[in-house]
Amino acid sequence: MGKLSSEEFATFIKDLWATNIWKNKDYKVEQLIKDNGLEKLRLSLDVLLPAVTRPRNAGMSFAHPSRDLVPLQSVRF
Repeated sequence: MGKLSSEEFATFIKDLWATNIWKNKDYKVEQLIKDNGLEKLRLSLDVLLPAVTRPRNAGMSFAHPSRDLVPLQSVRF
């Protein structure tokens, strides 16, 4: 995600089911970028996405969503 463009970020966010509550998804994407900056969002996604797809330790065969997600408290939604 390190080289993610603003257009690619917009596509990624608009495809998330959680953004279905906004009719104007472009506005929400613009607000995310304005409030956080694209670089901060890229770094956060670099941390979040691997954490969602890998087990906490080698002995686990699945990731538990409530325990294994990395908190992104510094990103404003």
